[in-house]
Amino acid sequence: MRVAVIDIGSNTARLLVADVAETVEPVRAERAYLGLAADILRHGAVSPGKLEDAATVAGRYALVVGTVLLGPAWVRSADIGSLRLTRVCLNADRAGTKAVDRARQIVARELEEFDAPQVDVALAVGGSARAAAKIAGRRLGREELEDVITMASRTPPAKLARAFGFDAARAETVLAGAIILSAVAERLDAPLRLGQGGLREGIALTLARASEERAA
Repeated sequence: MRVAVIDIGSNTARLLVADVAETVEPVRAERAYLGLAADILRHGAVSPGKLEDAATVAGRYALVVGTVLLGPAWVRSADIGSLRLTRVCLNADRAGTKAVDRARQIVARELEEFDAPQVDVALAVGGSARAAAKIAGRRLGREELEDVITMASRTPPAKLARAFGFDAARAETVLAGAIILSAVAERLDAPLRLGQGGLREGIALTLARASEERAA
C-alpha cells in the first residue's frame, strides 16, 4: 500500500511517500526549512505566509511508552524545545557552566511531573537525536550525552557544523537538544538509542494497517 505523510516540525517540514507492507519503503522524500519555532519566538506567532496551524506543535518534546503489540499506553508532552531553550539561555558561541546549569533547571522543571513507566528499550527520534548521534554514536546514554554537552558547550556552532556536517540552524541547537535528551534518559533510567525510523515511518505503518483493517 502506498501512503503519504507530511511532518511539520519546529524547523523543517518533511514529506514521505512510501510503499508499506511489513516495512516502509520510501518512494519519495522531500523537506523544506520553515523555521516555525524561530518565528514564534521572534513574533509570538507564525509569520504570514507560513503554516499558521503549525504553531501549536512547534517546539515541544513528546514521550511515548507502549508495546509493539498494544501500541501507546502512556503519552506526555513537554512545552520545551531545543530552539526555545537555546534562545532562552544558550544563545552564544560558547555556553558557560552557568548557562548550561540554567538550561538543565528549565528542562528538569518541565519534566518533574513525568512519572514514566519502566521501559525495556528507549528509542529517540528527531533532529536533536540524529545530531547527537552524529557526535556520540547511536547509543545515547547519559555518559554519551554528557560528552555531547561538554563538546557543544565549548565549540562554536559554526565549527560544529563544519566538523559534523550540520546545517547552521541545527548546529545552534545541538547543545540544547543534548541537554533535553540527557534529562529524558535520566527520567527513564535507560540509555536512549537512535531509532532507525521516526514519526513519519510510524504514521505510515499505522495508516496502512488502519486501511487494511477497514478493507477486511
